[in-house]
Amino acid sequence: MNKIYINKVKQAGVKAFIMLLAPCSLLFASCNDWLDVRSETEAKEEDMFTKKGGFKDALTGIYLTMGDRAIYGENLTMGAVEELANLWYTPGNIYPDDLGLYYFEQHDYENINAKDLIKAIYGKLYNVAVQTNLLLKNLNEQGNNIDDSQLRNVIEGEAYAIRAYVHFDLLRLFGQLPKSATVNVRLPYCETASIKEYPAYYAYNAFVQKVEQDLNQAVSLLEKSDPVMDYSLSYYNNNEDMDSYLMYRRYRLNYWAVKALQARFYMYTGDATRAHSLAMEVINAKGRTDGESIVSLSGMTDLQNNCFALPHECLFALSKYDLLDYTPSRYVGGGTSRVYVDGNLRPLTLAISETMFNELFAGVNVASDNRYLYVWNRKAATSQNNPFPCIKKYWYDTKDDNVSSPTFNNLVIPMLRMSELYLIAIETTTDLSEANSLWNTYQRSHNVLLTEDAFASISDVQPVVQAEFMRELFAEGQMFYYYKSHGSSQMKWRVPTVKESEYVLPLPDTEFESK
Repeated sequence: MNKIYINKVKQAGVKAFIMLLAPCSLLFASCNDWLDVRSETEAKEEDMFTKKGGFKDALTGIYLTMGDRAIYGENLTMGAVEELANLWYTPGNIYPDDLGLYYFEQHDYENINAKDLIKAIYGKLYNVAVQTNLLLKNLNEQGNNIDDSQLRNVIEGEAYAIRAYVHFDLLRLFGQLPKSATVNVRLPYCETASIKEYPAYYAYNAFVQKVEQDLNQAVSLLEKSDPVMDYSLSYYNNNEDMDSYLMYRRYRLNYWAVKALQARFYMYTGDATRAHSLAMEVINAKGRTDGESIVSLSGMTDLQNNCFALPHECLFALSKYDLLDYTPSRYVGGGTSRVYVDGNLRPLTLAISETMFNELFAGVNVASDNRYLYVWNRKAATSQNNPFPCIKKYWYDTKDDNVSSPTFNNLVIPMLRMSELYLIAIETTTDLSEANSLWNTYQRSHNVLLTEDAFASISDVQPVVQAEFMRELFAEGQMFYYYKSHGSSQMKWRVPTVKESEYVLPLPDTEFESK
Protein backbone atom coordinates (compact mmCIF):
# COMPACT_ATOMS: atom_id res chain seq x y z
CA MET A 1 0.00 0.00 0.00
CA ASN A 2 1.28 3.45 -0.86
CA LYS A 3 2.46 5.00 2.39
CA ILE A 4 1.50 8.55 1.45
CA TYR A 5 -1.53 8.73 -0.79
CA ILE A 6 -4.08 6.34 0.66
CA ASN A 7 -6.57 7.26 -2.06
CA LYS A 8 -4.05 6.48 -4.78
CA VAL A 9 -3.91 2.82 -3.90
CA LYS A 10 -4.43 0.70 -7.02
CA GLN A 11 -3.83 -2.75 -5.64
CA ALA A 12 -5.71 -5.61 -7.24
CA GLY A 13 -7.38 -6.35 -3.92
CA VAL A 14 -8.89 -2.89 -3.65
CA LYS A 15 -10.11 -3.09 -7.23
CA ALA A 16 -11.62 -6.48 -6.54
CA PHE A 17 -13.46 -5.19 -3.51
CA ILE A 18 -14.88 -2.22 -5.41
CA MET A 19 -15.94 -4.55 -8.22
CA LEU A 20 -17.48 -6.83 -5.64
CA LEU A 21 -19.64 -3.94 -4.52
CA ALA A 22 -20.36 -2.72 -8.07
CA PRO A 23 -24.06 -3.63 -7.84
CA CYS A 24 -24.28 -1.28 -4.87
CA SER A 25 -23.12 1.65 -7.01
CA LEU A 26 -26.43 1.70 -8.82
CA LEU A 27 -27.99 3.51 -5.93
CA PHE A 28 -30.93 5.16 -7.58
CA ALA A 29 -33.53 2.49 -6.90
CA SER A 30 -34.73 0.74 -3.77
CA CYS A 31 -32.62 -0.68 -0.96
CA ASN A 32 -33.21 -4.03 -2.58
CA ASP A 33 -31.03 -2.93 -5.51
CA TRP A 34 -28.37 -1.41 -3.28
CA LEU A 35 -27.85 -4.67 -1.42
CA ASP A 36 -27.73 -6.81 -4.55
CA VAL A 37 -24.60 -8.88 -4.08
CA ARG A 38 -24.95 -11.38 -6.90
CA SER A 39 -23.93 -15.01 -6.72
CA GLU A 40 -20.94 -14.60 -9.05
CA THR A 41 -19.43 -12.04 -6.67
CA GLU A 42 -19.83 -14.24 -3.61
CA ALA A 43 -16.93 -16.45 -4.70
CA LYS A 44 -14.75 -13.35 -5.08
CA GLU A 45 -15.77 -12.30 -1.60
CA GLU A 46 -14.77 -15.67 -0.14
CA ASP A 47 -11.39 -15.55 -1.89
CA MET A 48 -10.68 -11.97 -0.93
CA PHE A 49 -10.95 -12.50 2.82
CA THR A 50 -8.81 -15.61 3.05
CA LYS A 51 -5.80 -13.41 3.89
CA LYS A 52 -5.38 -10.35 6.06
CA GLY A 53 -4.39 -8.34 3.00
CA GLY A 54 -7.94 -8.70 1.72
CA PHE A 55 -9.31 -7.04 4.85
CA LYS A 56 -6.81 -4.20 4.49
CA ASP A 57 -7.79 -3.72 0.87
CA ALA A 58 -11.48 -3.75 1.74
CA LEU A 59 -11.08 -0.99 4.33
CA THR A 60 -8.97 1.07 1.94
CA GLY A 61 -11.69 0.65 -0.68
CA ILE A 62 -14.24 2.08 1.74
CA TYR A 63 -12.12 5.17 2.33
CA LEU A 64 -11.80 5.53 -1.44
CA THR A 65 -15.59 5.51 -1.72
CA MET A 66 -15.88 8.12 1.03
CA GLY A 67 -13.75 10.38 -1.14
CA ASP A 68 -16.18 10.15 -4.07
CA ARG A 69 -17.31 13.57 -5.26
CA ALA A 70 -20.93 12.54 -4.71
CA ILE A 71 -20.28 12.72 -0.97
CA TYR A 72 -17.17 13.87 0.92
CA GLY A 73 -15.04 14.47 -2.16
CA GLU A 74 -17.27 17.47 -2.85
CA ASN A 75 -21.01 17.46 -2.14
CA LEU A 76 -20.84 16.95 1.62
CA THR A 77 -17.84 19.17 2.25
CA MET A 78 -17.25 22.07 -0.11
CA GLY A 79 -20.28 21.81 -2.39
CA ALA A 80 -23.96 20.94 -2.08
CA VAL A 81 -24.28 20.96 1.70
CA GLU A 82 -22.78 24.46 1.78
CA GLU A 83 -25.52 25.53 -0.64
CA LEU A 84 -28.04 24.30 1.94
CA ALA A 85 -26.47 26.77 4.38
CA ASN A 86 -26.63 29.50 1.71
CA LEU A 87 -22.88 30.05 1.89
CA TRP A 88 -22.06 30.39 -1.82
CA TYR A 89 -23.04 33.26 -4.05
CA THR A 90 -25.54 31.59 -6.35
CA PRO A 91 -26.78 33.57 -9.38
CA GLY A 92 -30.53 33.60 -9.56
CA ASN A 93 -31.08 33.58 -13.31
CA ILE A 94 -29.07 30.57 -14.53
CA TYR A 95 -26.91 27.73 -13.24
CA PRO A 96 -26.38 25.67 -16.38
CA ASP A 97 -24.61 22.46 -15.36
CA ASP A 98 -25.41 22.28 -11.67
CA LEU A 99 -29.07 23.14 -11.32
CA GLY A 100 -29.19 20.81 -8.32
CA LEU A 101 -26.91 23.22 -6.46
CA TYR A 102 -29.11 26.16 -7.37
CA TYR A 103 -32.25 24.43 -6.12
CA PHE A 104 -30.44 23.31 -2.94
CA GLU A 105 -29.67 26.97 -2.32
CA GLN A 106 -33.36 27.69 -2.85
CA HIS A 107 -34.31 24.75 -0.58
CA ASP A 108 -36.58 23.54 -3.37
CA TYR A 109 -36.23 19.79 -2.93
CA GLU A 110 -39.10 18.92 -5.28
CA ASN A 111 -37.25 20.12 -8.37
CA ILE A 112 -36.02 17.21 -10.47
CA ASN A 113 -32.43 18.48 -10.39
CA ALA A 114 -32.49 18.65 -6.60
CA LYS A 115 -34.01 15.17 -6.48
CA ASP A 116 -31.20 13.80 -8.62
CA LEU A 117 -28.63 15.36 -6.33
CA ILE A 118 -30.40 13.96 -3.26
CA LYS A 119 -30.41 10.47 -4.80
CA ALA A 120 -26.70 10.69 -5.56
CA ILE A 121 -25.82 11.72 -2.01
CA TYR A 122 -28.18 9.31 -0.28
CA GLY A 123 -27.21 6.40 -2.48
CA LYS A 124 -23.45 6.86 -2.12
CA LEU A 125 -23.68 7.20 1.68
CA TYR A 126 -25.57 3.92 1.85
CA ASN A 127 -23.05 2.44 -0.56
CA VAL A 128 -20.36 3.16 2.03
CA ALA A 129 -22.54 1.55 4.69
CA VAL A 130 -23.04 -1.58 2.60
CA GLN A 131 -19.33 -1.91 1.91
CA THR A 132 -18.67 -1.52 5.63
CA ASN A 133 -21.24 -4.18 6.50
CA LEU A 134 -19.66 -6.59 4.06
CA LEU A 135 -16.31 -6.05 5.75
CA LEU A 136 -17.83 -6.51 9.22
CA LYS A 137 -19.62 -9.66 8.12
CA ASN A 138 -16.38 -11.19 6.91
CA LEU A 139 -14.52 -10.09 10.01
CA ASN A 140 -17.08 -12.05 11.98
CA GLU A 141 -16.92 -15.09 9.71
CA GLN A 142 -13.28 -15.13 8.58
CA GLY A 143 -11.53 -12.76 10.97
CA ASN A 144 -9.26 -15.55 12.15
CA ASN A 145 -7.42 -15.13 8.86
CA ILE A 146 -5.93 -11.97 10.39
CA ASP A 147 -3.12 -13.32 12.54
CA ASP A 148 -2.49 -9.96 14.25
CA SER A 149 -5.07 -9.11 16.93
CA GLN A 150 -4.03 -5.45 16.97
CA LEU A 151 -4.62 -5.13 13.24
CA ARG A 152 -7.95 -6.91 13.47
CA ASN A 153 -9.18 -4.62 16.26
CA VAL A 154 -8.09 -1.53 14.33
CA ILE A 155 -9.80 -2.60 11.10
CA GLU A 156 -13.00 -3.56 12.90
CA GLY A 157 -12.98 -0.39 15.01
CA GLU A 158 -12.53 1.82 11.97
CA ALA A 159 -15.33 -0.03 10.17
CA TYR A 160 -17.79 0.64 13.00
CA ALA A 161 -16.66 4.26 13.09
CA ILE A 162 -17.21 4.68 9.34
CA ARG A 163 -20.70 3.18 9.60
CA ALA A 164 -21.50 5.60 12.40
CA TYR A 165 -20.02 8.53 10.47
CA VAL A 166 -22.15 8.07 7.36
CA HIS A 167 -25.34 7.28 9.27
CA PHE A 168 -24.86 10.35 11.43
CA ASP A 169 -24.67 12.48 8.30
CA LEU A 170 -27.76 10.75 6.92
CA LEU A 171 -29.48 11.76 10.14
CA ARG A 172 -28.25 15.34 9.88
CA LEU A 173 -29.45 15.62 6.28
CA PHE A 174 -32.64 13.56 6.17
CA GLY A 175 -33.64 13.37 9.82
CA GLN A 176 -35.91 15.63 11.80
CA LEU A 177 -34.79 18.58 13.87
CA PRO A 178 -33.03 17.37 17.02
CA LYS A 179 -34.92 20.01 19.03
CA SER A 180 -38.67 20.72 19.03
CA ALA A 181 -39.44 18.76 15.88
CA THR A 182 -42.99 18.73 14.52
CA VAL A 183 -41.94 16.85 11.37
CA ASN A 184 -41.04 13.30 12.41
CA VAL A 185 -38.91 11.10 10.16
CA ARG A 186 -38.04 7.40 10.18
CA LEU A 187 -34.74 6.45 8.54
CA PRO A 188 -33.13 3.12 7.60
CA TYR A 189 -30.03 2.11 9.56
CA CYS A 190 -28.18 -0.20 7.23
CA GLU A 191 -26.56 -3.14 9.03
CA THR A 192 -26.88 -5.71 6.26
CA ALA A 193 -24.96 -6.61 3.12
CA SER A 194 -27.55 -9.09 1.85
CA ILE A 195 -30.29 -8.79 -0.75
CA LYS A 196 -32.42 -10.96 1.51
CA GLU A 197 -32.71 -8.32 4.19
CA TYR A 198 -34.06 -4.79 4.08
CA PRO A 199 -32.54 -2.31 6.48
CA ALA A 200 -34.76 -1.65 9.48
CA TYR A 201 -36.26 1.82 9.83
CA TYR A 202 -36.02 3.73 13.09
CA ALA A 203 -37.63 6.78 14.61
CA TYR A 204 -35.29 9.60 15.61
CA ASN A 205 -34.38 8.51 19.14
CA ALA A 206 -33.82 4.89 18.15
CA PHE A 207 -31.70 5.93 15.14
CA VAL A 208 -29.59 8.13 17.43
CA GLN A 209 -29.07 5.13 19.70
CA LYS A 210 -27.85 3.05 16.75
CA VAL A 211 -25.25 5.68 15.85
CA GLU A 212 -24.21 5.89 19.49
CA GLN A 213 -23.83 2.11 19.72
CA ASP A 214 -21.56 1.98 16.67
CA LEU A 215 -19.44 4.83 18.05
CA ASN A 216 -19.11 3.09 21.41
CA GLN A 217 -18.15 -0.18 19.69
CA ALA A 218 -15.49 1.64 17.67
CA VAL A 219 -14.04 3.23 20.81
CA SER A 220 -14.02 -0.12 22.61
CA LEU A 221 -12.04 -1.79 19.82
CA LEU A 222 -9.64 1.05 19.08
CA GLU A 223 -8.68 1.84 22.65
CA LYS A 224 -7.28 -1.69 22.90
CA SER A 225 -5.09 -1.55 19.84
CA ASP A 226 -4.85 1.81 18.06
CA PRO A 227 -1.21 2.93 18.11
CA VAL A 228 -2.31 6.56 18.57
CA MET A 229 -2.80 5.81 22.25
CA ASP A 230 0.98 5.97 22.74
CA TYR A 231 2.26 8.79 20.55
CA SER A 232 1.10 11.94 18.79
CA LEU A 233 -0.50 11.58 15.38
CA SER A 234 2.57 13.08 13.70
CA TYR A 235 4.71 10.25 15.05
CA TYR A 236 2.96 7.82 12.72
CA ASN A 237 3.91 9.59 9.52
CA ASN A 238 6.19 7.16 7.71
CA ASN A 239 7.47 5.38 10.81
CA GLU A 240 9.65 2.56 9.56
CA ASP A 241 9.33 0.57 12.81
CA MET A 242 5.68 -0.35 12.38
CA ASP A 243 3.23 -2.02 10.00
CA SER A 244 2.85 0.45 7.13
CA TYR A 245 -0.90 -0.08 7.20
CA LEU A 246 -1.06 1.49 10.67
CA MET A 247 0.78 4.65 9.65
CA TYR A 248 -0.72 8.03 8.76
CA ARG A 249 -3.38 7.64 11.42
CA ARG A 250 -4.82 11.13 10.91
CA TYR A 251 -6.06 9.95 7.50
CA ARG A 252 -8.10 7.20 9.12
CA LEU A 253 -10.83 7.13 11.75
CA ASN A 254 -8.42 6.54 14.61
CA TYR A 255 -9.31 6.44 18.31
CA TRP A 256 -9.05 10.20 18.85
CA ALA A 257 -10.97 10.94 15.67
CA VAL A 258 -13.82 8.77 16.96
CA LYS A 259 -13.75 10.68 20.25
CA ALA A 260 -13.98 13.90 18.25
CA LEU A 261 -16.88 12.45 16.25
CA GLN A 262 -18.62 11.62 19.52
CA ALA A 263 -18.22 15.25 20.60
CA ARG A 264 -19.77 16.41 17.31
CA PHE A 265 -22.55 13.84 17.70
CA TYR A 266 -23.50 14.89 21.24
CA MET A 267 -23.27 18.56 20.30
CA TYR A 268 -25.77 17.95 17.51
CA THR A 269 -28.15 15.82 19.59
CA GLY A 270 -28.18 18.34 22.43
CA ASP A 271 -26.08 16.72 25.15
CA ALA A 272 -23.82 19.69 25.86
CA THR A 273 -22.24 18.13 28.94
CA ARG A 274 -20.98 15.06 27.11
CA ALA A 275 -19.97 17.11 24.07
CA HIS A 276 -17.85 19.35 26.28
CA SER A 277 -16.28 16.46 28.16
CA LEU A 278 -15.29 14.66 24.95
CA ALA A 279 -13.98 17.81 23.25
CA MET A 280 -11.79 18.58 26.27
CA GLU A 281 -10.60 14.97 26.42
CA VAL A 282 -9.24 15.26 22.87
CA ILE A 283 -7.86 18.78 23.40
CA ASN A 284 -5.93 17.62 26.47
CA ALA A 285 -4.93 14.19 25.12
CA LYS A 286 -1.27 13.22 25.25
CA GLY A 287 0.55 10.10 24.15
CA ARG A 288 1.05 7.61 26.95
CA THR A 289 4.64 7.00 25.87
CA ASP A 290 5.96 10.32 24.58
CA GLY A 291 3.72 12.67 26.61
CA GLU A 292 3.23 14.87 23.55
CA SER A 293 -0.12 16.39 22.61
CA ILE A 294 -1.95 14.05 20.27
CA VAL A 295 -2.65 16.94 17.93
CA SER A 296 -2.59 20.72 18.29
CA LEU A 297 -4.05 23.73 16.52
CA SER A 298 -1.96 24.37 13.43
CA GLY A 299 -3.17 27.69 12.03
CA MET A 300 0.07 29.53 12.73
CA THR A 301 2.24 27.05 10.86
CA ASP A 302 0.00 25.48 8.22
CA LEU A 303 -1.31 28.72 6.76
CA GLN A 304 2.16 30.19 6.52
CA ASN A 305 3.18 27.07 4.59
CA ASN A 306 0.24 27.30 2.17
CA CYS A 307 -1.55 24.31 3.70
CA PHE A 308 -4.92 26.01 3.65
CA ALA A 309 -6.99 23.02 4.85
CA LEU A 310 -4.86 22.88 8.04
CA PRO A 311 -3.93 19.22 7.63
CA HIS A 312 -1.74 19.10 10.73
CA GLU A 313 -4.67 19.74 13.04
CA CYS A 314 -6.88 17.15 11.36
CA LEU A 315 -7.90 14.24 13.53
CA PHE A 316 -9.45 12.63 10.45
CA ALA A 317 -9.01 13.67 6.84
CA LEU A 318 -9.30 12.14 3.41
CA SER A 319 -6.16 12.28 1.30
CA LYS A 320 -7.44 13.00 -2.18
CA TYR A 321 -4.77 12.55 -4.84
CA ASP A 322 -7.04 13.81 -7.65
CA LEU A 323 -8.31 16.88 -5.79
CA LEU A 324 -6.77 19.33 -8.22
CA ASP A 325 -8.40 17.56 -11.15
CA TYR A 326 -11.65 19.36 -10.37
CA THR A 327 -11.28 22.04 -7.69
CA PRO A 328 -9.62 24.68 -9.89
CA SER A 329 -12.58 24.70 -12.28
CA ARG A 330 -15.10 24.67 -9.44
CA TYR A 331 -13.58 27.10 -6.95
CA VAL A 332 -11.29 29.36 -8.97
CA GLY A 333 -13.22 30.21 -12.12
CA GLY A 334 -11.47 28.09 -14.70
CA GLY A 335 -14.46 25.98 -15.67
CA THR A 336 -16.05 25.79 -19.10
CA SER A 337 -19.57 26.19 -17.70
CA ARG A 338 -20.71 29.76 -17.33
CA VAL A 339 -23.17 31.60 -15.15
CA TYR A 340 -24.64 35.06 -15.13
CA VAL A 341 -23.28 37.57 -12.65
CA ASP A 342 -24.57 41.12 -12.86
CA GLY A 343 -26.01 40.27 -16.26
CA ASN A 344 -22.74 38.99 -17.67
CA LEU A 345 -21.52 35.44 -18.27
CA ARG A 346 -18.50 34.26 -16.32
CA PRO A 347 -16.93 30.85 -15.60
CA LEU A 348 -18.81 28.72 -13.12
CA THR A 349 -17.24 29.20 -9.70
CA LEU A 350 -18.40 28.53 -6.18
CA ALA A 351 -17.38 31.81 -4.63
CA ILE A 352 -18.82 34.58 -2.48
CA SER A 353 -19.40 38.24 -3.21
CA GLU A 354 -17.16 40.96 -1.83
CA THR A 355 -20.04 42.07 0.40
CA MET A 356 -20.38 38.55 1.80
CA PHE A 357 -16.62 38.40 2.35
CA ASN A 358 -16.64 41.62 4.34
CA GLU A 359 -19.59 40.42 6.39
CA LEU A 360 -17.85 37.10 7.04
CA PHE A 361 -14.93 38.90 8.66
CA ALA A 362 -16.91 41.67 10.35
CA GLY A 363 -15.46 42.43 13.78
CA VAL A 364 -12.27 40.46 13.07
CA ASN A 365 -8.78 41.92 13.32
CA VAL A 366 -8.16 41.66 9.58
CA ALA A 367 -4.69 43.15 9.90
CA SER A 368 -3.46 39.96 11.56
CA ASP A 369 -6.06 37.19 11.20
CA ASN A 370 -4.32 34.64 9.01
CA ARG A 371 -7.54 33.26 7.51
CA TYR A 372 -8.43 36.71 6.16
CA LEU A 373 -4.90 37.15 4.86
CA TYR A 374 -4.19 33.69 3.40
CA VAL A 375 -7.23 31.40 3.04
CA TRP A 376 -9.18 33.47 0.52
CA ASN A 377 -8.17 34.67 -2.92
CA ARG A 378 -9.96 37.92 -3.68
CA LYS A 379 -8.75 38.18 -7.27
CA ALA A 380 -9.50 34.77 -8.73
CA ALA A 381 -12.98 35.49 -10.09
CA THR A 382 -14.25 38.88 -11.19
CA SER A 383 -17.16 40.35 -13.11
CA GLN A 384 -17.05 43.93 -14.35
CA ASN A 385 -13.99 44.30 -12.09
CA ASN A 386 -16.03 43.22 -9.08
CA PRO A 387 -14.15 40.58 -7.06
CA PHE A 388 -15.73 37.30 -6.05
CA PRO A 389 -13.46 35.85 -3.34
CA CYS A 390 -12.68 32.13 -3.68
CA ILE A 391 -11.60 29.90 -0.81
CA LYS A 392 -8.22 28.18 -1.17
CA LYS A 393 -8.64 25.17 1.11
CA TYR A 394 -8.65 22.86 -1.89
CA TRP A 395 -6.35 24.59 -4.37
CA TYR A 396 -3.63 27.20 -4.41
CA ASP A 397 -2.40 30.00 -6.65
CA THR A 398 0.92 29.05 -8.23
CA LYS A 399 1.91 32.74 -8.51
CA ASP A 400 0.88 34.08 -5.12
CA ASP A 401 1.40 31.01 -2.91
CA ASN A 402 4.84 29.91 -4.11
CA VAL A 403 3.56 26.39 -4.73
CA SER A 404 4.42 24.95 -8.13
CA SER A 405 3.25 21.36 -7.62
CA PRO A 406 0.94 19.61 -5.16
CA THR A 407 2.24 17.99 -2.02
CA PHE A 408 0.57 15.53 0.29
CA ASN A 409 -0.56 18.39 2.52
CA ASN A 410 -2.23 20.22 -0.39
CA LEU A 411 -4.40 17.23 -1.26
CA VAL A 412 -6.45 16.89 1.90
CA ILE A 413 -10.16 17.12 2.70
CA PRO A 414 -10.68 17.78 6.43
CA MET A 415 -13.31 15.61 8.11
CA LEU A 416 -12.63 16.42 11.80
CA ARG A 417 -10.35 19.22 12.98
CA MET A 418 -9.13 20.48 16.35
CA SER A 419 -10.57 23.93 15.66
CA GLU A 420 -14.08 22.47 15.67
CA LEU A 421 -13.41 20.80 19.02
CA TYR A 422 -12.25 24.11 20.51
CA LEU A 423 -15.44 25.79 19.30
CA ILE A 424 -17.56 22.95 20.71
CA ALA A 425 -15.76 23.18 24.06
CA ILE A 426 -16.10 26.98 24.18
CA GLU A 427 -19.82 26.89 23.37
CA THR A 428 -20.66 24.12 25.83
CA THR A 429 -18.61 25.12 28.86
CA THR A 430 -20.36 26.61 31.89
CA ASP A 431 -17.09 28.06 33.17
CA LEU A 432 -16.54 31.64 31.95
CA SER A 433 -12.83 31.52 32.75
CA GLU A 434 -12.43 28.34 30.70
CA ALA A 435 -14.35 29.85 27.80
CA ASN A 436 -12.03 32.84 27.70
CA SER A 437 -8.90 30.72 28.09
CA LEU A 438 -9.88 28.36 25.26
CA TRP A 439 -10.88 31.29 23.06
CA ASN A 440 -7.54 32.96 23.68
CA THR A 441 -5.63 29.80 22.69
CA TYR A 442 -7.81 29.34 19.63
CA GLN A 443 -7.34 32.95 18.49
CA ARG A 444 -3.56 32.74 18.89
CA SER A 445 -3.57 29.94 16.31
CA HIS A 446 -4.90 32.55 13.88
CA ASN A 447 -2.28 35.12 14.87
CA VAL A 448 -4.76 37.17 16.88
CA LEU A 449 -3.44 38.26 20.28
CA LEU A 450 -6.09 39.30 22.79
CA THR A 451 -5.38 41.90 25.45
CA GLU A 452 -8.58 41.27 27.40
CA ASP A 453 -11.23 38.61 27.86
CA ALA A 454 -13.56 38.20 24.91
CA PHE A 455 -16.61 37.19 26.97
CA ALA A 456 -18.06 39.10 29.90
CA SER A 457 -20.66 36.37 30.54
CA ILE A 458 -21.52 32.89 29.34
CA SER A 459 -24.50 34.33 27.44
CA ASP A 460 -22.05 36.21 25.20
CA VAL A 461 -20.46 33.02 23.91
CA GLN A 462 -22.91 31.38 21.50
CA PRO A 463 -23.38 34.25 19.00
CA VAL A 464 -19.61 34.71 18.76
CA VAL A 465 -19.01 30.99 18.29
CA GLN A 466 -21.68 30.80 15.58
CA ALA A 467 -19.97 33.51 13.54
CA GLU A 468 -16.60 31.86 14.13
CA PHE A 469 -17.95 28.44 13.19
CA MET A 470 -18.80 29.79 9.75
CA ARG A 471 -15.44 31.50 9.30
CA GLU A 472 -13.41 28.52 10.47
CA LEU A 473 -15.26 25.65 8.80
CA PHE A 474 -16.27 27.35 5.57
CA ALA A 475 -16.36 24.79 2.72
CA GLU A 476 -16.04 21.88 5.16
CA GLY A 477 -19.76 21.08 5.18
CA GLN A 478 -20.72 21.80 8.79
CA MET A 479 -22.68 25.08 8.86
CA PHE A 480 -26.03 23.67 7.71
CA TYR A 481 -25.87 21.14 10.54
CA TYR A 482 -24.99 23.89 13.03
CA TYR A 483 -28.07 25.85 12.01
CA LYS A 484 -30.20 22.70 12.13
CA SER A 485 -29.00 21.57 15.55
CA HIS A 486 -29.85 24.99 16.97
CA GLY A 487 -33.20 25.13 15.19
CA SER A 488 -32.23 28.49 13.69
CA SER A 489 -34.98 30.34 11.90
CA GLN A 490 -32.43 32.56 10.16
CA MET A 491 -29.33 31.91 8.09
CA LYS A 492 -26.76 34.64 7.63
CA TRP A 493 -27.21 35.06 3.91
CA ARG A 494 -30.78 33.89 3.49
CA VAL A 495 -33.47 36.57 3.69
CA PRO A 496 -36.61 34.42 4.14
CA THR A 497 -37.22 32.72 7.46
CA VAL A 498 -36.01 29.12 7.34
CA LYS A 499 -38.88 26.67 7.68
CA GLU A 500 -38.56 23.43 9.60
CA SER A 501 -39.24 21.45 6.41
CA GLU A 502 -36.26 23.11 4.73
CA TYR A 503 -33.96 21.43 7.24
CA VAL A 504 -35.28 17.97 6.31
CA LEU A 505 -34.26 16.65 2.91
CA PRO A 506 -36.84 14.20 1.54
CA LEU A 507 -35.86 10.61 0.99
CA PRO A 508 -35.47 9.58 -2.67
CA ASP A 509 -38.74 8.71 -4.38
CA THR A 510 -37.64 5.09 -4.74
CA GLU A 511 -37.01 4.69 -1.01
CA PHE A 512 -39.73 3.14 1.13
CA GLU A 513 -40.06 1.30 4.41
CA SER A 514 -40.77 -2.38 4.02
CA LYS A 515 -43.57 -3.41 6.36
